[in-house]
Amino acid sequence: MTSEEVKLKKNIQSAKSSKLQEVSLDFKRKQRSYLNKLQKNTSSSIGWTEDSDSDTEPAGVGFTIVQTHVVTEMEEEVAKRDREIKQIVKSIEDLSSIVHDISTLVIKQGTLMDQIEYNLDQTEDALTGAVVELKETNELQKGYRNRLCILLVLVVLVITMVFVAIIKAFI
Repeated sequence: MTSEEVKLKKNIQSAKSSKLQEVSLDFKRKQRSYLNKLQKNTSSSIGWTEDSDSDTEPAGVGFTIVQTHVVTEMEEEVAKRDREIKQIVKSIEDLSSIVHDISTLVIKQGTLMDQIEYNLDQTEDALTGAVVELKETNELQKGYRNRLCILLVLVVLVITMVFVAIIKAFI
């Protein structure tokens, strides 16, 4: 990868991470707003209940039994909806947590990718240096072999000359 590609990749990664964080924050703000509205609606709807136990007489404040029954059914329906809304809120909170975790993972993964890329660049530099050193060592080895061969030939010559001198001395 060229340095321009690396910069482009980092810029794209930063932009995506920033966009994900913005979306996450916007989601959390809207969720809080929704929860506040929901709590206001729930607290304002609580406050009137049925006080009558009689099936034949009109209930407390001028309601007939049929009206009281309708109110009871409505209260049960409201309670059911309240439970469903609470379940939806819990699901939204779980989803928010998941989005936050994904955002964190994306950022960590980008950091890990940068570290891997840096390590690869360092490894490439080290390998390039190693290749240069191996070439130099190989050249030195070749020169050492040549010198060793010349030295060996000289030693053989000296031994041969000494041997010839000893033989001439006895003859």
